Amino acid sequence: MCAQYLGDLGADIIKVETVGQGDETRGWPPFPAPGLGTVFLSANRNKRSIAVDMKTEKGREIVHALANPPTSPSKVLERVSAERLGIDAPTLRTLNARLIHCSISGSAARGR
Repeated sequence: MCAQYLGDLGADIIKVETVGQGDETRGWPPFPAPGLGTVFLSANRNKRSIAVDMKTEKGREIVHALANPPTSPSKVLERVSAERLGIDAPTLRTLNARLIHCSISGSAARGR
């Protein structure tokens, strides 16, 4: 919802999804449509999506480029194993010192 609200306020949101899998809410009911279920469309309004394999060097290069745009500071919200993939705050801040980074987890244990 953080990114949803930023998008509502005019931020350019690019959602990075897993290649071949994507966001699981794409198929959730009610009214599921192939890749564009109602829940997905509602929760991801004002967002563009791309599929990137962040386990590859090329995938990390793409995410690093997104975190360091030439004209404005970036904001990054992540909810994956960022450190393991090289897309964690310290790594991305070496590319863009003005980066605003927020880590979100559905697991209470992660935040401890």
